[in-house]
Amino acid sequence: MGVVKLLTWNIGFAGGRYGLEGQVGSRSEVMQRLSGMADVLSDVGADVVCLQEVDRCSKRSFYIDQIDYLSKRAGYPYAAFVQTWLSFWVPYPVTWRLDRQFGPMDAGQVVLSRYPITWHAHVTHEKPHSRSGLFKYFYLDRVSQMVSIRMLGQFDFCIGHVHFEAFDVQARVQQAGVFSAMTKAWANQVSPMAICGDFNAMPQSPHPVYHFPDEPKLSYAKDATLALFSGDGFVSAGVGHAYDDYPSHAPNRQLTHVFYAKEISDVSYSLLQTGGLSDHLPVLIQYTHPKMKP
Repeated sequence: MGVVKLLTWNIGFAGGRYGLEGQVGSRSEVMQRLSGMADVLSDVGADVVCLQEVDRCSKRSFYIDQIDYLSKRAGYPYAAFVQTWLSFWVPYPVTWRLDRQFGPMDAGQVVLSRYPITWHAHVTHEKPHSRSGLFKYFYLDRVSQMVSIRMLGQFDFCIGHVHFEAFDVQARVQQAGVFSAMTKAWANQVSPMAICGDFNAMPQSPHPVYHFPDEPKLSYAKDATLALFSGDGFVSAGVGHAYDDYPSHAPNRQLTHVFYAKEISDVSYSLLQTGGLSDHLPVLIQYTHPKMKP
């Protein structure tokens, strides 16, 4: 049996540590971060890479096609992209300085692969009901993907790729429930061997789930998101402070998760230290797939 490498990373549109505050820096700085990300992907050599918050043609990242750049630099000829944010202008951060607002937006999430992608589907989740109509008009979509990849011409490897709601627990749990139901509905056609991405959710133990130094008002209490997957025939690849991936400069919570099917064995979990390339750290999973020949 052989080993499969899977990497998942919220790259934060190469905006760095303060990108979400509108402090991206210069085009040269964005390119330096993208170059660093491409080096990480090349060095790791994962078979499949799942990336969240990737820009294709957005003002905030100087209209650089980040998928084109990363896939070519790191050697991934196959890609399954889904758009999560398309707007003529995103007035965020809320400031009178228009140069700091995100502005025109074309962004999404993508699965990159060294092997042919044979099937791809996605579901676009409802936006939080707690938000106003105006807020939802400018707000991004949350999307879950299912992708099937023909590994070495031997078998189809199916993966679920998610990026759930960050600020509304009820909406996040609802989105996770929809995706869980989706995997069951498609079970006769494809059955995911792994589900990964930025769940924006925390284990209820052993972590503290509120009063974080960087976001003291944020709470993950009574969040059942992860329980929906742990009790659905999947096993968590790792839980605990050793797996905290956010914020990258001083990690205090685990938002990126990987769940794998029980028939997978010899799973190892690595949190990669990548400095200030993104506000999240990438996660690498290596495991033995029962259908891969040595």
